[in-house]
Amino acid sequence: MTDEPPAYVLDTGPLSHFAKAQWLGVLKTVLKEHRVCIPDIVREEVRQGIPYHPHLRSVLEETPWIEVVPLDTETQLSAFAYYAKRLIGPDGRNAGECGVLALAESTPGAIAVIDDRVAVEATRGRRSWCAGPWACCVKPSAPGC
Repeated sequence: MTDEPPAYVLDTGPLSHFAKAQWLGVLKTVLKEHRVCIPDIVREEVRQGIPYHPHLRSVLEETPWIEVVPLDTETQLSAFAYYAKRLIGPDGRNAGECGVLALAESTPGAIAVIDDRVAVEATRGRRSWCAGPWACCVKPSAPGC
């Protein structure tokens, strides 16, 4: 077990809600003791969404405290493939959720912050469990969840 606080892995939807409400600063304050990260695929979703949702620009420009993590390890890619089979439809949607769950699952004690009930259901039987549509906790060393 580690004394480090859990990492939070954020999805596009929750980030968008905080950005639209101009609460990214509040999010930073609340999570100040935690590592906060997004998978590279979420950064790309945010970037692609800016023309339709201009408030997303603040996610890229005002959050140097959010670490962008590439999904490039065998463990991450395997987890991503697992979730992709269950969540990505013909329109390509839900890739961000797959990335968030893969990164959280491969980061001990991490908490995935998502807003998709189907994605939460996809974690059943995996190394993570979900307390609700906004937070999933990876089992090993996640005592606060």
